[in-house]
Amino acid sequence: MIELSLLDVMLASAPDLGRSQEILKEFIRSCVAHIEEIDRLDEIVIPTHRPIFNRPMAELIRGLHENWARYAEGLMERIRPMPAKVKSAVGYEAFQDVYGRTRAMLSVSVDDMEAAELDLVEGRVIPIAEVRRMFGLPKKNSR
Repeated sequence: MIELSLLDVMLASAPDLGRSQEILKEFIRSCVAHIEEIDRLDEIVIPTHRPIFNRPMAELIRGLHENWARYAEGLMERIRPMPAKVKSAVGYEAFQDVYGRTRAMLSVSVDDMEAAELDLVEGRVIPIAEVRRMFGLPKKNSR
């Protein structure tokens, strides 16, 4: 990811609002591309069909997500005071959504992931059809 101090210098020397928007848009694009790379890496090294929980790998991947979230927070701090017009032009709202999804994922601890994996392996799960029935939701249409 691009150093945020570089963003500070670039924004301070930008000749106009249009140039600032270009710079911010590129930083957001780069940041989103980075989390997408982390997510792809996560799927490769910790596939959802894995036979056993790999705690060291889960902790390393979680660390990548945590580092990304801290960087994203720094970027958002710099964009937050900008006018709404600038935020809209650079895709700030979509960026906040990506950040929110990452933070939601990080709200689940590695211990909880490991426990859930064990529950799944040992068959201590409730089928989705049963969950739908419990909450009075309609049956899922099959196509």
